[in-house]
Amino acid sequence: MPRANYNDAVVIARILEMTVDTVWPIIQRMRYVYYSDLKVAVLNPPPRRKPDNARAANANSGRAGV
Repeated sequence: MPRANYNDAVVIARILEMTVDTVWPIIQRMRYVYYSDLKVAVLNPPPRRKPDNARAANANSGRAGV
């Protein structure tokens, strides 16, 4: 089972009509059997976590009288 490399990201980006800069961080070093595995990963990426300081800043945003 190969691991995705930058050339794979270029191919997937062209297939999906996206930029390679968007695709590469998602599939970087991901194991795959078919290119469709990589396409699915790009179209359904895992949710990104907000940095801890961003969540803390938003925690107090709705408080009144602070």
